[in-house]
Amino acid sequence: MVFDRVLRGLVELRVLTLRYQKRSGETKDYTVRPYTLVLGDSELALTGAVGEPVAGHADTAIRTFALHRIEEITLETVRFKMPPLGRWNPQRVYADAWGLYAGESESVEVRIHPGYAPLLADRTWHPSQEVGDPGPDGWLPMRFEVFPGGEFRTWLLGWGPWLRVTHPPDLAAWVQQMRRPLESGAVPGEEDLFRIV
Repeated sequence: MVFDRVLRGLVELRVLTLRYQKRSGETKDYTVRPYTLVLGDSELALTGAVGEPVAGHADTAIRTFALHRIEEITLETVRFKMPPLGRWNPQRVYADAWGLYAGESESVEVRIHPGYAPLLADRTWHPSQEVGDPGPDGWLPMRFEVFPGGEFRTWLLGWGPWLRVTHPPDLAAWVQQMRRPLESGAVPGEEDLFRIV
């Protein structure tokens, strides 16, 4: 039912009202103009402008909603106009994203164990990906221009000890911290919760 109503809202340019459970567990109601359906690593999401359509006002509040977190959804009779590509261009919005989570891109540099050389030669994870020549230790440098949060962090951790982040320093420190055993009483921070769907 959620997917059907989201799809109708997208196709018919109709406003949706929805009750949404945030990752924190809090439930909140939104009025959304659905612009784009996005497929992430393991979930579908809706991206759109939040709030009723108002003539002459720019869409500033764009939000992304995971479909499986929508508890209730209503397809309203109110219609809206899509903004021009200069104001809403999903290809540009998600160009530096690694999945559903978008933000400012940064230069990220990693080194990968030489045992993965055949995989790196055959696989492209992101359009900005660049693989360099092996260093003296045989490890392969790889560089991205990407938003260094969200699913990208999960991808980094998925390599285990076979990937080392060399830049930026704060991301390298985060990966190092995540690989350490948890201290007694530790709780996940806001930057960690993205990984739990």
